[in-house]
Amino acid sequence: MADYVVANPPYELENRLRNDGLLSLSYDRFPAAKHQTLTKFAAHHGVPAIQLEINATWVTPSAGNLEAQRVSRLLQALERFVDGVLKR
Repeated sequence: MADYVVANPPYELENRLRNDGLLSLSYDRFPAAKHQTLTKFAAHHGVPAIQLEINATWVTPSAGNLEAQRVSRLLQALERFVDGVLKR
């Protein structure tokens, strides 16, 4: 797993999202590894993890063309982030 460790996951993910045009980001961060979360479970097993909370307005593609485009851009940015991590 060490090959997949990201130097600063929140910073690198934020940059990826911004590079793909997703500019409305919140900075309400908390150490998910210390709460009852999947991130805590992953950390306990030595697996790097990031927990994201995505507002429902970003994941309703059936609401119209703008919403569908937002979902597409979000998924594309997340895929590019993961792909970049795995290629290291």
